[in-house]
Amino acid sequence: MSSEFDSEPRNAAPQTTSTGRFSGEFELPLDPQAARLARRNVCDLLDSWHLEDELVRYDVALVTSELVTNAIRHGGDKVTMHVAIDHDTVTVAVEDRADVMPLTLHVADPLAESGRGLAIVAAVADDWGVEPLKSGGKKVWARIAPRS
Repeated sequence: MSSEFDSEPRNAAPQTTSTGRFSGEFELPLDPQAARLARRNVCDLLDSWHLEDELVRYDVALVTSELVTNAIRHGGDKVTMHVAIDHDTVTVAVEDRADVMPLTLHVADPLAESGRGLAIVAAVADDWGVEPLKSGGKKVWARIAPRS
């Protein structure tokens, strides 16, 4: 892993269950460095869980960046990252407090600088979705499995 990440605080809290499923979550700062911090924390968790599939790791990092960027830009005043692994399938999810559900897959202007995040998530992930939270806000999640 690159040494450029060493100066950032680590706040992921991995846990395991008796089934061998690992999970962790952490809150993210509402600033431009949030996606970078999230990628680093997720990669640290994947390291600690000994996930060695480089294609899955790459896809997880990409999806993490897209989901976190959307949450920071549109999600209100609190963003929480969740990551779990079960039999080499990784699920990443980002909760935020905005009740507005994300627009899916339609990019109005092909020359626009933004608006492709969920299209990228849909292309990379094996499955993804959005769930409203009872406490308000939403959780956007994506599942990435190894390529067989």
